[in-house]
Amino acid sequence: MSKLREYVIPFTGLSIGKHTYEFDIDKKFFDVYGTELIHSGQIKVILDLTKSANMLLLEFSHSGVFNTECDRCLNDIEMPIEGKNKVVIKFGTESGDESEEIVVLPTEAHEIDIAPLIYEFIGITVPYRRVPADCDETDKYCDTEIGNRLSGIILTGDDEEDEIAEPEPDPRWQKLKNLLDDNNNDNKSKKE
Repeated sequence: MSKLREYVIPFTGLSIGKHTYEFDIDKKFFDVYGTELIHSGQIKVILDLTKSANMLLLEFSHSGVFNTECDRCLNDIEMPIEGKNKVVIKFGTESGDESEEIVVLPTEAHEIDIAPLIYEFIGITVPYRRVPADCDETDKYCDTEIGNRLSGIILTGDDEEDEIAEPEPDPRWQKLKNLLDDNNNDNKSKKE
């Protein structure tokens, strides 16, 4: 994966203490790191980096909106997102201490690329069900025409006349069914 230079932080020259960084995540970021869950978005990430003599503490917070597909109608929708995460960066050669919250870097490292961390933290806060909150109430975002087609409902505008339409059978399937029926009848007559 190619690096985006604006997300590489050289920590060697930083003084001991807290340093704050702000990043604006947009379509360019998601084009590089993947668009499976999120097509694009406008997300602000604030990183508080606290440097000590033998480790770094990275505290991420992000908030904004992202664009994705609605799980109900597949239309593009915009949804809010926010989250907070911490990562501890230790220096050494042993990787036994590594976990989701602890990363071990070699002692000769002088910079860290935080873009993969940002992508991961945004990804884990994407809701499992991507349907806008008011979609269920007003169908504001959902494509009701597709929903009606899928459910077989014909809407006439008059609640009393609305009915469920029986889909017409596909003639190709009927021909296959006839072949299957003929084959079954042949097998029955051979057994008798």
